[in-house]
Amino acid sequence: MNSQQLAGQILAKVKQINLQLSELQNCLATQEKLQTKLHIASLKGRRRGLLEVLQLLNESWKDTDSLLNPYQNLGETSEKQLQNNQPAMNWCKERLNALNSKWKIK
Repeated sequence: MNSQQLAGQILAKVKQINLQLSELQNCLATQEKLQTKLHIASLKGRRRGLLEVLQLLNESWKDTDSLLNPYQNLGETSEKQLQNNQPAMNWCKERLNALNSKWKIK
């Protein structure tokens, strides 16, 4: 193998590593947004904040059918919204924990 081929292989590896780092940075940025919004929603009990978290989670897992959010919205009536609020929050926390475990974020 000559030096030109070796340089080409090294450049390809560097590009691959840079792509993986970029993907990880995007995931971490999404995680930070989700955790902040979930924290605000849980502290203030704001339905709007929870809906934003649900929307972000849906967007981040739209390619994976098994992780689709069962709480696409919180319900049409106020009774249904109250009934779905805690399960939706729990679902968000489970998804965040799954991502944290996947990327080993503490």
